[in-house]
Amino acid sequence: SLAIDSSGKVYAWGHNGSGQLGNNSTVNALTPVAVQAPADKNIIQVSGSGWLGASSSALASDGTVYSWGRGFDGQLGDGTNNDSSVPVITTINLVDTPSTPTHVMAKPGDTTAIISWQAPIVSGGQNITGYVLQYQAVGASSWTTINVAAAATSHTITGLTNDQTYRIRLAAKITAGTGDFSNVVLVTPHAKPTITNVSPAIGPVAGGQNVTLTGTNFILKSKKIMQTVNGNGYSLALSADGTVYTWGRNEYGQLGNGVTATNSPVPVAVKTAGTPMDGKTIIQIHAGYEHSLALASDGTVYAWGRNNSGQLGKNDATDTHIPAAVQTLGTPMAGKVIVQLAAGNSQSMALASDGTVYTWGWNQYGQLGNGTTTNSRIPVAVVTTGTPLAGKTISQIAAGNAHALAMTDDGAIYSWGWNQYGQLGNNSTINSSLPVIVKTTGTPLAGKMITQIASGGSPNSLVLANDGTMYTWGWGQHGQLGNGTIGTDAKTPLAVSTAPPSALAPSAPKVTFDGIEATNVTIVNSTTITATTPAHAAGLVDVAIDLGDGDELYKTAKTSSYRYATVPDAPTNLATAPLDNAVRLTWTAPANNGGAPITDYVIQYSADGGITWSTYSHIASTSTAVTIPFLTPTTYTFRVAAVNTIGTGAYSATATGQVRYITLSAPTSVDIAVTPAGGTKMSSKSANVLVATNAATGYKLSLSTQSTNRNLTNGSQTIAPTAGTQTAPIALSGSAWGYRVNGIGNFGSTTTAENNVASSAYTWAGVPDHAAPHVIRTTTVANPTAETTAVWYGVSVTGSQQSGIYTATVTYTAINN
Repeated sequence: SLAIDSSGKVYAWGHNGSGQLGNNSTVNALTPVAVQAPADKNIIQVSGSGWLGASSSALASDGTVYSWGRGFDGQLGDGTNNDSSVPVITTINLVDTPSTPTHVMAKPGDTTAIISWQAPIVSGGQNITGYVLQYQAVGASSWTTINVAAAATSHTITGLTNDQTYRIRLAAKITAGTGDFSNVVLVTPHAKPTITNVSPAIGPVAGGQNVTLTGTNFILKSKKIMQTVNGNGYSLALSADGTVYTWGRNEYGQLGNGVTATNSPVPVAVKTAGTPMDGKTIIQIHAGYEHSLALASDGTVYAWGRNNSGQLGKNDATDTHIPAAVQTLGTPMAGKVIVQLAAGNSQSMALASDGTVYTWGWNQYGQLGNGTTTNSRIPVAVVTTGTPLAGKTISQIAAGNAHALAMTDDGAIYSWGWNQYGQLGNNSTINSSLPVIVKTTGTPLAGKMITQIASGGSPNSLVLANDGTMYTWGWGQHGQLGNGTIGTDAKTPLAVSTAPPSALAPSAPKVTFDGIEATNVTIVNSTTITATTPAHAAGLVDVAIDLGDGDELYKTAKTSSYRYATVPDAPTNLATAPLDNAVRLTWTAPANNGGAPITDYVIQYSADGGITWSTYSHIASTSTAVTIPFLTPTTYTFRVAAVNTIGTGAYSATATGQVRYITLSAPTSVDIAVTPAGGTKMSSKSANVLVATNAATGYKLSLSTQSTNRNLTNGSQTIAPTAGTQTAPIALSGSAWGYRVNGIGNFGSTTTAENNVASSAYTWAGVPDHAAPHVIRTTTVANPTAETTAVWYGVSVTGSQQSGIYTATVTYTAINN
């Protein structure tokens, strides 16, 4: 056992086989004995190891260490493996560990994350032997560790869970030990979405069609915050994908959203399109009093907001409400890779990868550290020559209201600028335009190793949780709490708004057709999106989705998956052909179907020359011929239009046509006045039958009685025709009646109109019944103009029959030849 008294003397007792009691013997002691420590040393701490180690150690007030006892494993630290029964000095080689790696970034993939970084500015005096890469799911209690080779500047972590947010940190290793871990970065792996189908796949060039996209992984990207900073009444936040968000005061454009003089009570995105920061991945942000700074992954620096003292570093004094590049050309910062930024009231600072520091802006108190008190609109180098910073490598910087701090790789702190309140820490209140060392001797900082420095602030607080969410409280006059209110302070933490219109709301889904955004985009579920198409010229286009504000991991496209179309052109070569009671139409399909297959034709006809139209109803068909039935014998005008999924196209040129018709105009009865007088008399009567046809083959005109009763009747008196149907002429005789057609067939010998049938020179046929008509005229050509056929009826009666009007009903029939 070991004990130390108030005077710094050490006592020991117990087993002493290896001299672990330190009294210059190896004899066990049953009571305390004095350890023979150096007389001039004041021991302030002692420690003893277990029985196998069997050694003891003591720490003196001057920092020296002494050990005694067993030393076979070198545990006494004196360079030997020997035991010692008296204290020997332990040699301690103090070596710094490396500083943190810089530019640590995490890029998500499908169940993966690609981690990249740059080597530490300070290596701890030894070569880097490797890196310790650790990751854990948000909410997990333990870290998973990966050892990475010293030469590496990136590593891919595999086997992660998609849509789970992970925390990543990295530390460099040397032989002497492992340095501090970097700030945590967040990453959320995600499976890239796919589009498998767009339905319908054809739509109008005017847009407005509702379409459904089906696919996989339709999940919006969430915005995880990695860094937050406060300015004077405004705040900045940096998301895991390098996007910067701001809220609060904006008199000078310090929100960087392209607007000035309009405060925002909810986060808005800093505008990058059309600015030098377009396409850059931001890895660090800082806020001054009324200006903002951003550091990109390639080491370039951007600034926006107030610029009255040149604090934006763009070689003028004009405010800007969008990011501007800090000028490096022609300045000491040219060619430097910047690894850290800091912003004071109206001045800015940058630390380069080689440990040099650059400043610009307000310099009333020498806070630029360049030996002057003159403002600078472009970066100047902090002077180190002839100052305590000469030969030092700076590893970290910070900016106060009007002063600056720098920490070197040996843990020493230096400062310059305004010192009215002793903020330079050099036991003075005199301003300094050159670096001075912060006094530690005789202060609580004596002997301490500093690891982080910070300065600045605003009368509100902002904290970042390990899951990337932000909370704020305090002064809220300008909306700087970011919770959607202006002018309301908060005495307890509130969540920074992530609901619309906050730019921190989940990404809005976008669907584009050949780059033109659709409207009414809705994620129904992880496999379905609905949208309304925009207007576009006819043609086949790609359909794309963006679920992550441009993040390639949340974008996909299906090539040539949607066709913009118009209605078809008009059909051509419309022609008509007559059919029995119908018209046959034929045409040529349009040369241009509008980009969509023709599915049908609209067929219309007009009986009044196109004043009014009727549509022929039919089953949809792509045939270019159709028969329109049940038309009347008149001239019709026809037109045809093609139909596709977009609609009905223009009508063709018109064409006229008629049904294949036969018109017939004839008397329906025969009335013959007979006046017998003392013997047989003959009487006759003619009837004109008019026929017209457009049939190319002409027509046949036939005659019959309406029924099997072929007699002329006059009350009870009848006159029968010659028996049966005659095929050769006969002479009327006795009581009989018949007919003849002038000059046709064998009926009659002349073409002269018959006025008198008393002459036996004329022969007649008996009138047939309805079932067996006689063809009385045949033509073989079309004749749309009515032809007249004269039909003569004759009657022969005996004197015994009474006089009067003898009547019979007759039927004329005209058919196509």
